Amino acid sequence: MLKIDGAASRRKVEEAAVLKASELGISRVKLSLTEAERRVSRLIPAPNKGKELHNLNYAIRILASDPTAGIQEITTAMDNIIKSLREEGTDELALYGIRDFPAFYANGKRSILDIRNAFAAEYAPVSA
Repeated sequence: MLKIDGAASRRKVEEAAVLKASELGISRVKLSLTEAERRVSRLIPAPNKGKELHNLNYAIRILASDPTAGIQEITTAMDNIIKSLREEGTDELALYGIRDFPAFYANGKRSILDIRNAFAAEYAPVSA
């Protein structure tokens, strides 16, 4: 439906959200992006033609010696997400692909923010 008429479809979704909020007695608040979110919304990773996609473990090995890459923060966040999801009863098969998720969503069209949001929808919320 979104491919046919994106604007009309988004209006219908917004109308449904307003109606549901009214039924629940809550008000909808438009969230604004943080500075970090604005920055990563402009970064669009694209796979290089002829090169393989690499999972997070590969990237960690390659970038381990780069102090600006934030590898410790990334691995700690991923470990915490996996632990939390496992405690909530998430299927191990779903958890198996969690570290590869970002690599497969980088298609030259999605921003890092888009990938983060898709990850959050599929697994768990994460900050930018």
